[in-house]
Amino acid sequence: MNTERKLSRRHIAVAGMLSAAVATIAPNLSRPANARVGSQFSTPSASPLAASRAYGRPSLLVDPGSIAAGHQIVALTPARDFGTAHLPGAIQLDWPELEVTDTSDESIAQWAASMRDIASSFEASTGSIIAYDGGTLFAARLWWVLFYLGFPEAQVLNGGLAAWSASGGEVVKGNEPSAATPAAGATSAAVRRSSLATLRDVEGAIGTSDVILLDVRAKDEYVAGHVPGAVNLAYTLNAEDSSPHRWKSANDLTAMYAAIGVTPNKTIVPYCSTGVRSAVTFFTLWLLGFDQVALYTGSWAEWGKNPTTPKRTGDRP
Repeated sequence: MNTERKLSRRHIAVAGMLSAAVATIAPNLSRPANARVGSQFSTPSASPLAASRAYGRPSLLVDPGSIAAGHQIVALTPARDFGTAHLPGAIQLDWPELEVTDTSDESIAQWAASMRDIASSFEASTGSIIAYDGGTLFAARLWWVLFYLGFPEAQVLNGGLAAWSASGGEVVKGNEPSAATPAAGATSAAVRRSSLATLRDVEGAIGTSDVILLDVRAKDEYVAGHVPGAVNLAYTLNAEDSSPHRWKSANDLTAMYAAIGVTPNKTIVPYCSTGVRSAVTFFTLWLLGFDQVALYTGSWAEWGKNPTTPKRTGDRP
C-alpha cells in the first residue's frame, strides 16, 4: 500500500477534544458519541460482507454491488490516478487537501470553515457520501473529516477501486469529474469535538491509564521517535494483505487490538505523521463499535517539531 507524502496543495488545520474519561482533557462530550446530527440523507444499508464479518457498525462499509443510485461518490485519489480510472459519477479529491499539522485554536476555526466549504461542494441530496481510494485505505480520512464535522454517516467502499473493478463495475477514464449537487442547509451540523485530539490533549493524556496512545506508523518510524507511552501497530494491518485490501473481520481486528491493550473501555488516540494513516485506524475502531476514539490529527508533524513536547526513541513505549 502507499504511504503518506508531504502536503502538496493546501496547508490546513483542525482540532477538537478527547473523551471526558480523562479529567485533564476538556469535557465536551455532552452529545452521545454515536449521535446523528442534522441528517437529511437516506440511511446507508449495511454491506453484506461487512454484516457477515460481525462489525459493530457494518453500515460504514459498502460493497460494490450495494452501491445504488442517488449516492455521491468521491474518489480520494491523486488527479493522475483519477484520470486513469475512476467510478462513474465520481468527484476527485486528494488527501493532502484534508491534511493537518496544527491543532491550535485559531487553526481549528480556519480548518473547520475550509472543510465545510469542501464538503458542501459534493453533498448528495438523496443518498450518503461514499468515499473510495486506489488501495491506500485513505478514503477513511474523508470519512473521518465528515464525521468530525457532524455530517450524516458517510460510507467507505470496501476494497476501493480494485474491489469495484474485480466485481465487473464500469470504470471511466479522463480527468473531468462529475458535477456535484450541493444540498442546502446540510453544513450547519454541530461538530463532534470528542473525535479529535489536540496537542494539549495528548500532553495531558501521557501516563493516564484510561487513555491509549496508538502510533500507527511503520515500525522504523516509531523507533526513530514517538510520543512517550504510545504503543505501535501499523495502520496497514487493519486490512487484508492481498488486493483488494478489504477490512479484516471483527474477530481478527478485535484480537489484534486487544493484544496491545486497545479495548473499548479505554479512550484510544491514534496518530501517525499527519493524521491520514491514523484516520484509517480511527475508522477501523469505530467500525468495530468503539465509542471513545479521538484522532490526534496534528500527529508527529506537529508533535515532533515542537521543542517542548517529550519524545522517546526505541521500540518500547
